[in-house]
Amino acid sequence: RRDLRRHVEYAIADDCQINYERKIIFLEREYSRSNLLNMGEAVEGKIIYTPEDFLHNAKYLQSRNFLAKYSMLIAIGVFACILLFVYLVNPTNFFTTFSKPQNILVIVIPILILSGWQLLKNKSPNFILKRTIEKQFESSPALREPQFISFDEEGLYGTNQFGSGQTKWEAVIEATDTQKDFFFFTTAKFAQFIPKRFFTHEQLNQIRELARRKLGEKAKF
Repeated sequence: RRDLRRHVEYAIADDCQINYERKIIFLEREYSRSNLLNMGEAVEGKIIYTPEDFLHNAKYLQSRNFLAKYSMLIAIGVFACILLFVYLVNPTNFFTTFSKPQNILVIVIPILILSGWQLLKNKSPNFILKRTIEKQFESSPALREPQFISFDEEGLYGTNQFGSGQTKWEAVIEATDTQKDFFFFTTAKFAQFIPKRFFTHEQLNQIRELARRKLGEKAKF
C-alpha cells in the first residue's frame, strides 16, 4: 500500500509538471503574439462563422475537383463517343435512323437534360449539402462560438473558449482567395478558410503580403 501511494504521488507530481510546462508554453506563445500585434507585425480578427460560410467553402472545394467541374463535358463526351461507335459499326444505318426528326430527339433531349442539370447545379446550392451543413452547425457549440484568428510570422493561430490551434506556414501547401474568403490548403482537398468580411481593407492587404512573404509561389492571390 505504501509503494502504491508513492507511485500515485509521483504520477500527480508528473501531471502537475506537465500542466505547468503546457501553461508556460501557452503564455510564451500568447506573449509573443501580443508583442507582434503591438508592433503591427500580426493581424488579428474576431470571426463568427455561419452555415452559409461553410456552404461556400464546400462548394468552392467541389469546384476545384476535376470531375465536379467538368462533369457535364465528360457526360457529353461519353454520349458523343457512343454515337461515334454506333456510326462506325454501321454508317448507313446511322444516317437512315437519324434522318428522321423524331429520332433526332434521342440526341437533343439528353444534351438538354445534361445542360439543365449542370446549370441548376452551378446556380443553386445543393439542398442536401445545405441541410447537412446546417445540422452539423446547429449540433456543434464550437462552430457557433466566435473564433479569434491571428496571422503572424509563425502561421495562423485560432482560439475560442473550447480550445486553440495553430497552422504553421510550413504546413500550408497553397493559399488562395475568392471574393468572400481566404483559403489555406494543408492537403490537396482540405483548407482552412477565413471569411474576409471581418477584416478591414488594410488588414486584407497585410494578410496577403504576409502570406506571399512566407509562402512564396504557393500564395496564389
